[in-house]
Parts: sequence; C-alpha cells; structure tokens
Amino acid sequence: MSEFDINIAYLTATGHRDTDVPYSNIVALNEHAAVLHYTKLDHQAPEEMRSFLLDAGAEYNGYAADLTRTWSAKSDNDYAQLVKDVNDETTGADRYHESRR
Repeated sequence: MSEFDINIAYLTATGHRDTDVPYSNIVALNEHAAVLHYTKLDHQAPEEMRSFLLDAGAEYNGYAADLTRTWSAKSDNDYAQLVKDVNDETTGADRYHESRR
C-alpha cells in the first residue's frame, strides 16, 4: 500500500475529504517519517515497509482532533520494541495494566 492509498483509506474511514481535515495529513513510510511535516504522499508502495508514521486529523462538530502514531512493520526487532515502549509510556498503557493487576 502506498502513502497515497493509506491517506485515502484514512479519509474514507473518518468520512472526510482532503479539504475537510483541519490540516494536511502526514502519512510517511520508512525514511519519509524522518522528514519534518512530510506531505508528499508517494503513489508507489515501497518494496519493503519498515515503519509507518501517521499524523492525521479529523473534524467533528467544529472540534479538531489529532492522532499521531508510529508503527514498526515487524514486531520482532529492537525498533518495534522501542516504538512499543514509547507508545506505552506516552499513552499510560503500562500504568493502566499495572493498576488492573
């Protein structure tokens, strides 16, 4: 799937068009995620997907929402563990799971 295809899928899932979102979505695969405010949206899928960054928004009843996440394409490497650890820390998942024990 290309960055362009992923952006279309996101817009479809949220019921938006490009002109409806509060700002341009950032959909970045692999090294494109290292470019600040990357918005090119390649139409060609990379040969190998290593990472995926999504910084996207939506609008509902006049309110803007923001979603920013990074994923590793593989779940069994150091980068995947780093992404998981950072996501858990920033979302409080570890604290939630600890409190449920």
